[in-house]
Amino acid sequence: MPRVTSRRRPWKQLVFASHPSGEPGTSDIVMGVLGIALLAGFCLIMAANVVDGLTGVTG
Repeated sequence: MPRVTSRRRPWKQLVFASHPSGEPGTSDIVMGVLGIALLAGFCLIMAANVVDGLTGVTG
């Protein structure tokens, strides 16, 4: 039985591959916006925890 080999590109080529036009694709923009939104939400939660810890207010 012949062995099936798949030709996969290394992950660096997949991650850092540039688009033919040199512009970011739509999925790159969506992922960037999503990442920024998640990071901002995380920072707000952490800031709320720090303020809560400094004021000593219990809920």
